[in-house]
Amino acid sequence: MPIKSLNQIFSRLSGKFISTIARAPRPYIAATLTVAMVLAIVWVLDRSERKRFLEENRVNVINQLSAVRARLEQVVNQRIYLTRGLEAYISTIDPYINQKKFESLARVIVAQQSGIRSLALYKDTIVSHIYPLAGKEGTINFNPMSIPAEREAIKRAIKNRSTVFAGPIELVPEGVVFISRTPIFLTPADGIPESGDYWGLVGIIIDQDTLFAEAGLLNISTQLQYTVRGKDGLGAAGEVFLGDADIFEREPVTLEVSLPNGSWQLAAVPAQGWPKTAPISGALWMGGGLLAILAGGLMFILVSAPARLQAAVERATIRLRRREEELKQANADLQRLDKLKDEFLANTSHELRTPLNGMIGIAESLIDGAAGAITALQQKNLLMIANSGHRLNSLVSDLLDFSKLKHKSLELKLRQVGVREIAEIVLTLSQPLVGNKDLQLINAIPPNLPLAKADENRLQQIMHNLVGNAIKFTDSGTVEITAELVNEYWEDSPDPQSPHLVIAVSDTGIGIREEQFEHIFESFAQADGSMAREHGGTGLGLTVTKQLVELHGGKVWVNSQVGKGSRFIFTLPVANGSSSVINSQFPASCLLPLKSEVNEQVPLTTEQKPELDQDKNKQFRILIVDDEPINLQVLVNHLSLENYAITQASNGIEALAMIDKGFQPDLILLDVMMPRMTGYEVCRQLRENFPANELPIVMLTAKNQVHDIVTGLSVGANDYLAKPISKNELLARLHTHLQLSKLNTSYSRFVPRQFLQLLNKSSIIDVELGDNVQRQMSILFSDIRSFTTLSESLTPEDNFKFINAYLSRMEPAIIENQGFIDKYVGDGIMALFSGNADNAVKAGISMLQRLTIYNQHRANSNYVPIKIGIGINTGYLMLGTVGGKSRMDSTVISDDVNLAARLEKLTKDYGVSLLISHQTLAYLQDPTEYSIRFIDKVKVKGKSKAVAVFELFDADEPEIKQGKLATKHIFEEGLFLYHRKAFREASERFADCLYCNPKDTVAQIYKSRSMTAQSQRLGK
Repeated sequence: MPIKSLNQIFSRLSGKFISTIARAPRPYIAATLTVAMVLAIVWVLDRSERKRFLEENRVNVINQLSAVRARLEQVVNQRIYLTRGLEAYISTIDPYINQKKFESLARVIVAQQSGIRSLALYKDTIVSHIYPLAGKEGTINFNPMSIPAEREAIKRAIKNRSTVFAGPIELVPEGVVFISRTPIFLTPADGIPESGDYWGLVGIIIDQDTLFAEAGLLNISTQLQYTVRGKDGLGAAGEVFLGDADIFEREPVTLEVSLPNGSWQLAAVPAQGWPKTAPISGALWMGGGLLAILAGGLMFILVSAPARLQAAVERATIRLRRREEELKQANADLQRLDKLKDEFLANTSHELRTPLNGMIGIAESLIDGAAGAITALQQKNLLMIANSGHRLNSLVSDLLDFSKLKHKSLELKLRQVGVREIAEIVLTLSQPLVGNKDLQLINAIPPNLPLAKADENRLQQIMHNLVGNAIKFTDSGTVEITAELVNEYWEDSPDPQSPHLVIAVSDTGIGIREEQFEHIFESFAQADGSMAREHGGTGLGLTVTKQLVELHGGKVWVNSQVGKGSRFIFTLPVANGSSSVINSQFPASCLLPLKSEVNEQVPLTTEQKPELDQDKNKQFRILIVDDEPINLQVLVNHLSLENYAITQASNGIEALAMIDKGFQPDLILLDVMMPRMTGYEVCRQLRENFPANELPIVMLTAKNQVHDIVTGLSVGANDYLAKPISKNELLARLHTHLQLSKLNTSYSRFVPRQFLQLLNKSSIIDVELGDNVQRQMSILFSDIRSFTTLSESLTPEDNFKFINAYLSRMEPAIIENQGFIDKYVGDGIMALFSGNADNAVKAGISMLQRLTIYNQHRANSNYVPIKIGIGINTGYLMLGTVGGKSRMDSTVISDDVNLAARLEKLTKDYGVSLLISHQTLAYLQDPTEYSIRFIDKVKVKGKSKAVAVFELFDADEPEIKQGKLATKHIFEEGLFLYHRKAFREASERFADCLYCNPKDTVAQIYKSRSMTAQSQRLGK
C-alpha cells in the first residue's frame, strides 16, 4: 500500500480519536490519571525495595570486611609482638649485644612467623646489627634519619616511646615491605622496666604480600574488591598502596585498621559493583504495568458509562428496599424469639431454685452437725459448696429480676423500712466475702435517720449488689455505707413535694475510669471486659440495681477516681409520717450474726501446700494455677488422693514468680481466664525456657470453642481440658503427660539436650545414625591424678560411691557455665561449650574451687585429698552419632579434641591444675581478667606445627597464685633464655622465681632442665 494512502488512513483515525476525546474528555482524563497514579505507586515501591536491597548488600559487605580487618590486624600484631623479647633482652640483660648473639635471637624470632624479611638493631638511629647479614652488609651504619620520609616517623616513635609501623616501601632485594621500628630504653638496676636512657631501635621488615595473603586480601575468588590506603599509618589522609584507588569513588564500605601510632583505611565494594535494581523490580514493574492498564480501563468504563451506572444504582436501590422489608420481618421474628427467650429464662430460673435450695440447705445442715461431727477439712469443703450455691442463687435471682424488669412485671411491696438495719444485715452477710483481705466493713448510717418507703427485700438486694461489688474491687481499706436526709427535689421524682434519702456505698478500691460511668449500668456491661480481667461476673448486678432504684422512684449514679475508690449513690423516698427517731420495731437483736462459728474457723483459702522437698513420699509435683478458690479446691481434692505433691497459685504472675525463684514442677494445670495475665500469656512465657517435652502444661478452662483450643496449643500447651472436668479423664491425661515427661527427662540424662539442639533435633526420637554437624566449641578434659592407685585401695562398691560423689560435685560447675558433659570416662570428664571460650575457662576454675571444698570434706572424714588436671582447647569439631542399627552413641571427632586430652596429661607433667591452648587464649573476651602465663610449646601427634600452652592459675592457693603473679616477668625471661639455649642465665631466672615462690613446680622443672642441659654442654 502506498505511503500516501497509509497517511490518509492514519489521519482519519487520529482525527476521529481526537474528536471523540474532545466530545467526552472525562473518561480519558480519569483513565490517564488512574494509570499515572498506579505507576507512581509502583515507582515508590520499587524505590523502597531498591533501597532495602542496597542496604542489605552493604551490611553483607561490612560483615565480610570486618573479618578481613580482624585478620589483617592479627597478622600485623603477631609479627610486631615478636620483637618484644629482643627489646626486653637488650633493655634488661645485654645492651652491648654482639652480632652473633643478635643472630641467634633473631633466628628464633624470624622462624616463628613467615614473611619476615629481616630484623635489625639501630644503635641510636644507625643500623648496628641485621639478620640475615648475608647480602645486607651495606646496610650496617646506615642512618634512616637521612631519609625525610622516615625521619618524622622515627622521631615520633622515640618521643611517644611506642612502635611506628611505616610503609609500604619497595626495598631491593626484599620487594615491597613494611617496616616496624620500636624504641629501646634501658632498664636501670632495681628501677622501673625501660625507664632509663634511650638506647636505640629494633626494626623488623615484613613482606607486604605475605601479610595481605594471610588476611585474605589477595584471594582472587573473593566476591569483593579491596583497596587499602594510609601509607605510613596516616589513615584516610595517606596514599593508596593496595587495590584500585577508584574504589573510593564508588561509595565503598570503609573500616579503620588499627596500627601502632596510626591506622590504615580498608575499603571494599562488591566485585560486580553495587546493584542498580532489586531482584523483584522487573516483576514489580510488569505487575504494576498490567495493574495500571486494568485500573485505567476500569476507570474508563466507569466514567464513560453513567447511564449503565445509574441503572445499576436503581437496581441496587430496589434490592436494598427488598432487603429492608426482609430486615423488618427478621426484626419481628427476633422480637418474638426474644420474648420466648425471656419466658424460657424466667421458667428456667424458677426451676433452678429447687435444686439450689436443696443443695444449700443440705450443705449448711451438715456444717451445723445434722449428720454428726465432721472434720475441719470437711467443713471447709461443705462451706465452699454452700457459698457456691448462694452465689449461683444470686445469679439466678438477677436473671429472673432482669427478665421481670424488662417486661415491667415486677411488683414492689412498699412499706416503712429502716435503712440502717437493712445495711447492718447486708454487711453482716457480706463479711465472708472479705476472706483474707485487709478490709473493714462500716455502717455509718445515723440511728435517727427517718424510715424509707421501699420494698424491704428489694432494698436488701440493691445493697447486696453494691456492697458485693465494692468488696470484689477493693483489696484493702474500707467499704462504708452512709445515708442522709435531703429536702431538695428533682424533676423526675414521682412525688416532688416529699423529701428523700441519699444513700451511698463507698470503697477504697481500684476505681472506675470516667468514660465508663455511662456504661456500667448497661446490661451485661463491665468496666473491664478482657479475658485477663481482674474480677468475674455477668454484668447484670448494676443493671438490676438501677432499674430497682428507679422503680422505687429514685436515681442512682457513681463518682469514682481510678486508684482511689468509688462511691455509688442512690435515692429513696421518705415514708409518710416517718419519725426522725429510729422505729422500735427494729431492735438490735434483729441484726443477723455470722453463719456459724465454724465458718469463721474454716475460711476459704488458697495457701500453698508443701512442695516436693517438704514431702518425700510424693512422686510428682503439680502446680495448679487458677483464680477461683473453689476450682483450686476441687482439683486439690481430685489430685491429693493420687499421691501428687500439689502447689497452688492464684494467678499467672504468682506462678511465674514461684518458678523464677527455683520451683520447678513436673506438670502445670493452667486456667485461661485469670486476673492481669491470661493463661495463654503465662504458657507463652514458660515456653521460652521450658520445652513442651520437659514441662507439660495442661490448660483447664470453660472456653471450649475450636479456636480457643487451637490458640492454647499454638502457644505451647500440651493438652486442653474443658470445664466441668471429668475426674477420670483428668487423671488419665495427667498420668500420660507425666510418664512422657519422665521418659524424656530420663533420655536427657544419657543424651544431653544441648547435644540435640546442636544437631537441630527437637527430640531424641528424631536422631538418626550418622547425623552430624560441624561447630566451633571449647573442649574441656579433666581427670583425677593417680586414680588407679587410689581405686586399688577401695572395694568396687566404694569406687562407685567415690566416683559419683566426685562427679556430682563437678557437674554443676559445667552446667552453670552453659556447657554440657559429652561423656564420662571412668573418673574423667569430657565437656563441651558452644558459647565463648570464657565459659569453659570459668567452668574449669569453678571445678577446682569445688574440689578444694570437697577435699576439706574428705579431710574431715580422714580421707586422702585428691588432685585433678584440666586441659582446655578451642577449635572446630564434628558432633554426631556413631554405631550401628541396634546401638549408637553420641561423640565428637577432631584433632582439637585430641589436643585438649594432651593438655590434660601435661598438667601432670608440670604439676599444675589447668592448662589452655593458644586457640582458647585467642578466643577469650578479656585475657587480662585471668591469671595466665606461657609455659611451653607442644606438638600433637600427626601435626607438624607446635601449639603454645598456657597455665591458668586463678584457682591455685592464694599464696602460690600471688607468687606466680609476682615472678611472672622473671619466669617469662627464663623461658626466653631457655629456648635460646642460654641455660646458665635461664637457671638463674628460675632460681629467682623459686626464691620468691618455692611451690612453683613449673619453675622447678625448668630449673632442673636448664641445669641438666648446662651440665651436658660442659661435659661435651
